[in-house]
Amino acid sequence: MLFFALAVVLARLYIRWHYLRRFDYADVLVLAGWTSGLIWTVLILVAVQLGAFNLTHTAHDAQVLTVPIQKLLYSSLFFIHLGLYLPKASLLVFYNDLIPKSYGIMRVAFKAVTAYLCAAMLCTFLLDLLYIRPISNNWFVKANEAKLTLQDYKSCNLDCLDILADVAFSLHNQPRWRLVR
Repeated sequence: MLFFALAVVLARLYIRWHYLRRFDYADVLVLAGWTSGLIWTVLILVAVQLGAFNLTHTAHDAQVLTVPIQKLLYSSLFFIHLGLYLPKASLLVFYNDLIPKSYGIMRVAFKAVTAYLCAAMLCTFLLDLLYIRPISNNWFVKANEAKLTLQDYKSCNLDCLDILADVAFSLHNQPRWRLVR
């Protein structure tokens, strides 16, 4: 998948260079997003090589990871989030250039989507950095030594950001119901 994404990014860059002889901020953001995805993949592969997802552990040992593996997994969070948010930011830069300033309602909706994306990105990175104090609780050797780990909030909070966006945009597109007297 990563090589397919590289082919798409390189095709986009080739077309932009061939027709315009310059790159835009959107192109740089897409390339940076792909690079973040590549770094995340390398970090996960290194963690696998070190035995992070070894299925031969017993159920008791499954929670025990070494400190270097846990540090790799913690640092990989930032790269996967960059890899997810930078292409979205690229689309926003592209649509900012595409939507004329004379389209008032569409520009207001675009600014609302941009504000939501920026808030979700900021919230995601602040949760990565500040949710667990001190940060070293993320790489305790035994999981029961730490009161809370970064993986505890992953299943709820970041999914809520995605679901909230889907609900908000689907409600916006629903027909308006009038009250019948």
